[in-house]
Amino acid sequence: MKQTLTDELIAAEMRMTTAGRRAVTDSELRGLFVEIRRQSATFSLRACVDGAMRVIKLGNYPQMSTAEARAACIAMRRRIGAGEEQEIAQAEQDLPFTTFIEEHYLPWYALYRKASAGIVSLYHNHFLPRFHKATVGSITQAHLLKMAQDMRAKGYAPGNINRAILVLRGALRRAEEWGVSTVHPSLHKRMALLPDPLRHERFLSAAEVQRLQAVLDQRGNDPLSNALRFLLYTGARKREVLDAEWSHVDLPKARWRIPVTKNGEPRTVTLSDGAVAILRAARAYQYEELGDRSRSIIYVFANPAKFRPYGCIFHSWKRIREAAGIGDVRIHDLRHSFASTLVNAGVSLYEVQSLLGHRRSTTTQRYAHLAPDRLKTTVAVIDRAYGSGNHARGTGT
Repeated sequence: MKQTLTDELIAAEMRMTTAGRRAVTDSELRGLFVEIRRQSATFSLRACVDGAMRVIKLGNYPQMSTAEARAACIAMRRRIGAGEEQEIAQAEQDLPFTTFIEEHYLPWYALYRKASAGIVSLYHNHFLPRFHKATVGSITQAHLLKMAQDMRAKGYAPGNINRAILVLRGALRRAEEWGVSTVHPSLHKRMALLPDPLRHERFLSAAEVQRLQAVLDQRGNDPLSNALRFLLYTGARKREVLDAEWSHVDLPKARWRIPVTKNGEPRTVTLSDGAVAILRAARAYQYEELGDRSRSIIYVFANPAKFRPYGCIFHSWKRIREAAGIGDVRIHDLRHSFASTLVNAGVSLYEVQSLLGHRRSTTTQRYAHLAPDRLKTTVAVIDRAYGSGNHARGTGT
């Protein structure tokens, strides 16, 4: 479809777009078009470069206005006319991987997704060390498979490996979708993932909890040990705890506010005496290490080397759980154990749902099977209320 491109037209088209994308070609300037999606729009130029028709990205709306896009289009045509085809083609193909992730993908993810800390952690711990010298177009499906093999050799679970593969593949394909770089053709083919059978949820027994706490006590009052204790005593998610800030903690009222959760909504956690004691220990550690300067530390369980949240704690957790004799326990299983302990103690599923921050009751319902004896006691209320009829005395028909 051809129309005279204006900022007002693009904004209106974005509001009307609910799914997919559509392209609008400018009727005034040959080759200029804009690709419109619900939350973004990209100006591009169709032109013959080095003997082949190419699509050259010019910029994104609204950072680039329509007038600026026309000026960029004219400038690019002049470069093509001046014989810079090879230079343009090379620049389009060889966008550095780090430039794409840091300047394009991570800002987009932080803007349009609920939480980007997990993606940042994947980037720094797995993608950056491996691909820091690569370009977007040079990364093939074979590279992703090699990354999966290396992660498996280090002991990562199939689910974590599959997630890393899917995130990286999806990020690279967005580079082509946004017009900032081409990607290797192999990434458009279906990619096999590791088998990841549905595993039973793991709950720690009272004895296992005691062994885990004994190992943490041997480690002392360091931030990572306190963070793991806090996970055990609150049932919170890993990133919620690692990213916890002092400004969100109200020790006198024993409350902790989480401003952004997995479901995108804030929630307030009521803290037990044990959880409050852990926070006081974390505060004492920072004061012992830094004195009055500790007041400037934002994060409750800050990494003492950087005063920032821990990124990946997998290897530390692996050593701790093996020392405690619970080598199959994931960090997320501490959350399951928190819930199962409450249910078995007679706490209602409604209260457990509130404490865990589940939006849907069906998510909490998975713990309903944990207390059959308590449920049997509960239904006995019917016998007491109704009394016993003839059937109970064996005289009924």
